[in-house]
Amino acid sequence: MHLSVMLRVVLLTFVVTVSGCSDHSKALKPSPTAQPSSPIQRMEKKSQVHKFEGYVFELPVRFKLTENGEVSLPRDMKMVSFAASQGGGDTKIPQETFVMIRIPDEKVIAEVRKNPRQAIVNFSAGFSDSQGLKIIQRGELRPQRIGDQIIFVMPIVLANQEGTEALGLAATIAGIDHAVNIVYIGLSGDQVENAKEIEACLGTIELEAK
Repeated sequence: MHLSVMLRVVLLTFVVTVSGCSDHSKALKPSPTAQPSSPIQRMEKKSQVHKFEGYVFELPVRFKLTENGEVSLPRDMKMVSFAASQGGGDTKIPQETFVMIRIPDEKVIAEVRKNPRQAIVNFSAGFSDSQGLKIIQRGELRPQRIGDQIIFVMPIVLANQEGTEALGLAATIAGIDHAVNIVYIGLSGDQVENAKEIEACLGTIELEAK
């Protein structure tokens, strides 16, 4: 599925299901690969700084900004997406995907503040479904402070229809008048190390100085 079409499906699915999904993951026993790292630490490898809707953050240099095409974002949502190809080359199928969405919706903000785990479950499920993936394991929710805000991070393990597994991360932030949702999926390479690296990136997120 083309990235722009995929994200349109994700966004619409999330708006509809923000308060209707149930989290059945508590009985799961995540595998070691569902625990990509201990508390967030700063980036150590070469990275590049990006800006998005008042936030600044770092990503590894292999990630390139992707075009969002004709995606129609409901409710004044804003989105930025990045992709990394295996070996750094160009390919139609990204081997790593990082998407960050800003949502100024009161119900979404309230859900993140009241039940951040459920908010992450809702959004990450819609995202993975749109890519033909299913979340088969969810790790523990890890709150981390970034400046005056808290980012909630959850490691996830996904699988495609053939049973091939991928390691990812889902995260959410509740701002004053908005929520930010983030999903990362790593389909190839050293998935554990890549997930550690991306979680370190989440530790670099901060509000841009005015």
